[in-house]
Amino acid sequence: MMWQVQVAKNTLKTFLPFQNRLRQLKRGMFGRSDGILESNVYSGGFDQIELLRENGADVRGRTVLEVGCGWYPVIPLMLALAGARRVIMTDVDRLMDMDGLRAAADFLRARKDDLARRLELPPEEITRFLDLAPDGTFEAELASRGMAYIVPFDYDRASRDIDIIFSHTVFEHIPREILEDVVGDGCKVLKPGGIMSHGIDHSDHRSHRDPSLNKIDFLRFSAPVWKMLCLNPHDYTNRLRHSHYVDLFQRHGLEIVQERTFQGESCVSFAQTRSLAPPFDSLPVDDVAKVWSHILARTEPG
Repeated sequence: MMWQVQVAKNTLKTFLPFQNRLRQLKRGMFGRSDGILESNVYSGGFDQIELLRENGADVRGRTVLEVGCGWYPVIPLMLALAGARRVIMTDVDRLMDMDGLRAAADFLRARKDDLARRLELPPEEITRFLDLAPDGTFEAELASRGMAYIVPFDYDRASRDIDIIFSHTVFEHIPREILEDVVGDGCKVLKPGGIMSHGIDHSDHRSHRDPSLNKIDFLRFSAPVWKMLCLNPHDYTNRLRHSHYVDLFQRHGLEIVQERTFQGESCVSFAQTRSLAPPFDSLPVDDVAKVWSHILARTEPG
């Protein structure tokens, strides 16, 4: 999981001590190429490519911005391979460096044959793209692949020339009030008819390491109790449900183009039989039980 989103708002600074602790934890866990253990990051890259393509927003020839890129640019490299004209990555702090770029390239090189098949590219083209110059600089290696790492990203001064903004398992880690700024800032730089594409994990992240916990167990707790339980920064999520994100995008004038959702197998019965804390106790069971969303939303055409 990652809470690593460029917001360019002073209010976000109050959360940085927590965020920096999270990053230290992730650096210790994922410090080498064989340590990129987020099992869904590779499939998440193809989810972005395929869902965008299905909705008339093929990444080929497009300018793409990732918010919350973290340490390793796995999905940005995949989008560049898929034909994106320019891939911009941003974050709250500078996390990525040459080591992270090499680790991501190694991670994808190990999946070269599958990449070649699914992207319909010659394997040797993928190899050439992922082979970094031994003495190349971080900025130069990115630039030669049509990529850039811009931290901070100035949404107020940037041109409105972004075709697609995306994130993967990021939004759930951002406090609700800051999400308003994240979406609002994105709308400032998207072209008319531009797309936001966000994959969001609504599950209780404690269940990722403790399978005895239901994936929505955290909805039993009041807000103060949940805050107290998040001593491990890996566990913190805002607990917003799918409907909250739909409302968020629509409040900013975005049209929902497509929604993909997934319910945990036992989450419906859990929601029906357990006492949930407010405000979750007043939401439809179907909404409460969703543990994953991929939402595409579009700005108004020019």
